[in-house]
Amino acid sequence: GGSDSPTADDIFDIKFLEVAATPAHLGRLPVVSAASASVSDSIDTTVAATYSTKESRVPLLKPPQQRQENRSNSCSPNPSSVQQIGAAALCSEGGESGTGGSMDDSVGLRSPRPGFQSDSQLRNAVLLTESNIRVVPCTPDPELYLFSEEIQRIQRNECQPRDPANPAASSRPGGGGGGHFVNSCDNIGCIFNHVNPSGVVFVTEVPVTLHFAGISFDTTWSLSSKVEDVMFSLLFDSALSDRIASLYGERQMDVNQFLLRICGRDEYLRPDEALRSHSVFQETCRCQRYEFSLERISDIRDPRRFLGRSKEDLEAAFHLPAKYSSFSCDVDSAAISQLLNEFLRQKQALLSGQSQDSSLTHLIQIVKFICTKCGNLILPDILRYINDIETIMKYHQHELPRNTLVDKLELLQESLLQQVNLFCFCWSANYHFCCEDAQLSKISTWDTPYGCCQAMQEEQAGSFHEYFYVCVSSLHRLPGNDSLSSRYSKIKVSCELHHGEKRLDDLVSTEAASLVHSSEPTPETFRNNEAIGWVRLRLFDAKGALKQGSYLLPMWNDRNKASWNSTCETNMCHQDANSCTLLLHVRMPNYRRKGDNQPLRIVFPPADWFYDSKLYSGDWSGMDPMTGEDIDNFHRIVNRKFTESQLTDKDRTIVLSKRSIFLANFANSLPQVLLSFPSYKSDLLPQIYRCLTAWQERWTSIDQPADTPLAPLLQLLGPEFADIEVREFAVRHLFTSLQPDEMERYLPQMTQALLCQPHLCSTSLLCRLLIMSVHSPAFASTFYWQLKLLSNLDSRHQRRRLTLISAALRHLCGACVETEWAHQEQLIDALEPVAVRLQTHKSVEQFRDELCMKIQPMLSRWSHFRLPHDMSLLARSISIPRCSFFSSKTMPLRLVFQPFHESDAQQLLSVIYKKGDNLSIDALCLQMTYLFNLIWRKEGLDLRMLLFRVFPTSADAGFVELVTDCKSLKNIHLEFKTSFGAACVFDWLRKHNRTESELSSAVDTFTRSLAGWLVITYVLGVCDRHNDNIMLCHTGHLFHIDFAKLLGDSEKFLGVSRDRVPMVFTKDMFYAINGGTLAVTPRYFQFITHCVDAFNILRRNSILLLTMIKLMLPANIPRFNLEGIEYVQARLELSLNELQAGRKLTVLLDKCLRDDSAELNFRIQTLFYLTLFYLNPLYLTLFYLTPHYLTLF
Repeated sequence: GGSDSPTADDIFDIKFLEVAATPAHLGRLPVVSAASASVSDSIDTTVAATYSTKESRVPLLKPPQQRQENRSNSCSPNPSSVQQIGAAALCSEGGESGTGGSMDDSVGLRSPRPGFQSDSQLRNAVLLTESNIRVVPCTPDPELYLFSEEIQRIQRNECQPRDPANPAASSRPGGGGGGHFVNSCDNIGCIFNHVNPSGVVFVTEVPVTLHFAGISFDTTWSLSSKVEDVMFSLLFDSALSDRIASLYGERQMDVNQFLLRICGRDEYLRPDEALRSHSVFQETCRCQRYEFSLERISDIRDPRRFLGRSKEDLEAAFHLPAKYSSFSCDVDSAAISQLLNEFLRQKQALLSGQSQDSSLTHLIQIVKFICTKCGNLILPDILRYINDIETIMKYHQHELPRNTLVDKLELLQESLLQQVNLFCFCWSANYHFCCEDAQLSKISTWDTPYGCCQAMQEEQAGSFHEYFYVCVSSLHRLPGNDSLSSRYSKIKVSCELHHGEKRLDDLVSTEAASLVHSSEPTPETFRNNEAIGWVRLRLFDAKGALKQGSYLLPMWNDRNKASWNSTCETNMCHQDANSCTLLLHVRMPNYRRKGDNQPLRIVFPPADWFYDSKLYSGDWSGMDPMTGEDIDNFHRIVNRKFTESQLTDKDRTIVLSKRSIFLANFANSLPQVLLSFPSYKSDLLPQIYRCLTAWQERWTSIDQPADTPLAPLLQLLGPEFADIEVREFAVRHLFTSLQPDEMERYLPQMTQALLCQPHLCSTSLLCRLLIMSVHSPAFASTFYWQLKLLSNLDSRHQRRRLTLISAALRHLCGACVETEWAHQEQLIDALEPVAVRLQTHKSVEQFRDELCMKIQPMLSRWSHFRLPHDMSLLARSISIPRCSFFSSKTMPLRLVFQPFHESDAQQLLSVIYKKGDNLSIDALCLQMTYLFNLIWRKEGLDLRMLLFRVFPTSADAGFVELVTDCKSLKNIHLEFKTSFGAACVFDWLRKHNRTESELSSAVDTFTRSLAGWLVITYVLGVCDRHNDNIMLCHTGHLFHIDFAKLLGDSEKFLGVSRDRVPMVFTKDMFYAINGGTLAVTPRYFQFITHCVDAFNILRRNSILLLTMIKLMLPANIPRFNLEGIEYVQARLELSLNELQAGRKLTVLLDKCLRDDSAELNFRIQTLFYLTLFYLNPLYLTLFYLTPHYLTLF
């Protein structure tokens, strides 16, 4: 006890004994040495923890000689990488898990005001009370303070309105300085079509139907033209020019006052971009003619559909959510202050010698009452000093040793203030208590984290050489002895130190303490260790300051479900202050400046300090020529098991010695080079950062940012790269190379990378995502629902961070967008019970009655609403007679809405709402499909992939984009009733394509799209591929649906796998490819070429594909795990060259064609459907097969 740091001889009482710690992670900060170890130059260090009981003293490590000279017991950080201590994982030996027990009801503290002020204001503001205790405002959580400041900065710099007519206002870097310029119309409150200047189109002209003021005319547009040039010709040199001039006057016509809207959507073309850059022309055409409507900007600003920010939005101040800006208890600072003042009065009464017995009794009762108010906590030091005072009073009744009594009372007062302040800090109160006595004030706050916050003097960790230790003082809120000992025999605590995913040293544990108070031997079932609590503590806060003083660490009790990035701070905000969460009290050294003994903050040096040329001694001027052995070594290292985050010693030596060659010749070598360094020590950081600079000089270009390789940059956002500067490097170049609209396709991975950061503002990732959201309502909506989805999942470890980001997003986007999100949430809440009841009654009439009673009245109160899965789909009402549902296990709803625009009345908005399936798997599979198609198109391979969107809103519900004019293969088989003959698919295409040219185009589209989906389903291991999950459009586009079974998770029927072949390639498909014959034609060889080319292109981009999956591992989505990554890597056959891989794929296609198991699966699925829904025996004739097929009956 006391204000000084403990020595090896100090005794720390720990209830139920032990000390442990589980993995934890951070970014770039110094390595810390153990209290009992000398200063180490290696990254492998230990964290010392001291444990003892009244019967024994067991220091884990013997202290060095320096501790005898300096009782501050500081830390000797080597400035290397960000470190984080897994401060405690409570383990026990026993059978059943659980903490058991309960806490009495108690009351805590409440913050008097939300939000934060500046550091200087908080240091100078002091609120005095009536007596000797005062309340001092402070900023206990630097992360929240920096987060609030960053949101206010974005609001000042990015949310101001711009004049669309002013060309000078259009030069603002998009995505937070990402290198692209945002269009001047970004803030007019509408949604623009996605733009990708590097996208590929395979046509030069498109037919267009243009609508304006009730008239229409057909024209042809050249995709190389700019949108503003097209509008100029429409206004002054077209069939519409006279009509426009008569309405608005020829002199008043201005190109800047008009926009082109995509018919059927509330989405517009960007005036300053080329037509070919818009995704509407880059994606597969689902219609034969494009339709657009010419509209004035003044009409677009209609308040009913306006998405911009109002003047009130621009002036509104940002406030943190109440849960994270104030105390989670109900006692205010005045109540605690009065109790502390009463304690001081009783202390003076005890020293005065009057009514000593009653004064002592009152004093003890006040101490207990204060501890009850502070979450039913009482630290061991308080108990020790109370016992000492009682002993003095008992054995020295006639002559009190006044000096000793004064010392004990001052120590008790000090410990009591420390506990109150520690409790306030633990649950983020923005104030603390101190005594007017200057000396006592320093003592009472210095041992708490507030002491570090108040320190005015700073010193960089690079020039600071002291010792650091972590001491476990006590463990609180354990269940009662009887409850605990009935399930566990022993208990201990363990600690370990981590940098990212890498553990720096072995586990340090105390000896196990026995909980069984009998002489009977420990049962056999009690010999297995079982974790009953764990917590992680970052050694450095959001401002880069080393944590000092005492901490209360609320512990998680679900060790197996832990997110690797969870810290004690996340649990503080999740748990109520009076809950029964286990609390671990730890102490870390407090540092003072030599000479004046002033508090000292230890901060990590900025990244620029490590870029100093004086610190780098390497020579990058010359480079050895690359040899064949270098190429072989690189491919062998890169193509190793992707799940192995660490290199072998042999590979590390090779990469380090050849790193300049690898960086100069292979873009994907950067992650391997960084992994080859043995540690992130201070003497290695300049060399590591020099590798970043060398890669940047070789593979990035200011003139062509889109050519920057994405795969190595995405890899640097993984948890194995914990250094902040490395992650910031990746973020900076990703946002430079990707357009804001392109970044939307990578949002799931970016969100996971955001959650893996040490702090919210550790890198600029959050800032850049929020700036993109400010400029694009569509991007903001996708980001918002991604955060909402993660919040709805079992992610309580990250709920604090998700809630804060969502609050910032709503504030920056304005009230109009927030209202749209509120309407979407209400629509989803109303649809969910309707979908659940439909799965029981399965009645169309009852389903539509519920829509009339529950959905229609709600929608009628709104002038408009936007569908959640696509903000550009603007509706005014629901068309109940057209609504229906699909006959499948989950009974998905088919919802039809009337469009908002009267000119689009014939283009109804349709969407599927599905309840009962985890659509996150489908969404990620289709995201990978989109990425595959993007890669193919950049390589010049057009497989005419028809892509749709799956939009999960919760763990078991979501929306699916509905593709019209298509049928499943099952329905095609039933329509033709041709005994599943080979001509079935071809005859259906011929029915909907009457002319020879239309049929030839449909067959070509069918061939290309079939090749693409065969490769996709093979690489991703898509299972459950029956004929009800394969769709075919009139135009020949084939596509797959329902991806619940992914990455080899085969569907079973009676214990037998239904997926007997890796790809579904049947004879009716073969027949259609060859134009209506079973003979091999040149079209079939072209089909094989498409398959092989698509497969090899994916193999060349394997690092990007595997990285996309690996970044989703923390999301805990089924099948997206290490086994899934290994499955995809095995399917890509990276050990083969392209010729060998193409030959293997061709043989596999031929094997699938000759295997009849896929057709048998089709028949079983169709028979099940008929039996379940129709029970018509006439349909059973479909199962008598032709002689050359397998016979079912």
